Amino acid sequence: MNEKLNNLFYNEKLGLASQATFINQVKNKYPDIKLRDIKEFIKNQEINQITTDNKKTYNYKITAPPRTFQIDIFWFRRGETLKPILLLVDILSRKAFFYMLSKKTQENILDALKLFKNDVGEINGLEGDNEFSKTDIKQFCNDNDIRLDTSVSKEEHITKGHKSGIIDKLVRTLGE
Repeated sequence: MNEKLNNLFYNEKLGLASQATFINQVKNKYPDIKLRDIKEFIKNQEINQITTDNKKTYNYKITAPPRTFQIDIFWFRRGETLKPILLLVDILSRKAFFYMLSKKTQENILDALKLFKNDVGEINGLEGDNEFSKTDIKQFCNDNDIRLDTSVSKEEHITKGHKSGIIDKLVRTLGE
């Protein structure tokens, strides 16, 4: 049976047709082959596996305790230069804050975080990538009783998880 289906699919090039056409052709030539066997054969072909859409969708809602912010660095192009901007987004209200950095150093990020704390008052948590896990930022968070979560990602996190989805969408919007 597999030999017959392989011959039709690859040698007679019926695999290039639609799935319905292939099934009809097989049924015409070999009426003894069951429909479920034909469908199983098609499902296991590499071309079918490559072109099949993933129909699973996940609609995760990103929530957090009040006064928790996602944090990231955005590089704004100004002429030929890139300027770093510290972006923060309140997870619940989606309100965004930004602070221009003179250069991307830990001291500048820490100074911007201190300004942000003065501007908003209470901060319960910060969520960002590994660049915010440096000692001075950790110390600032410990001193101010701020939960710091830098386990969001070690690499690019737009396609490999959406734990930073809100700040990533802001970065994409600003970039466009």
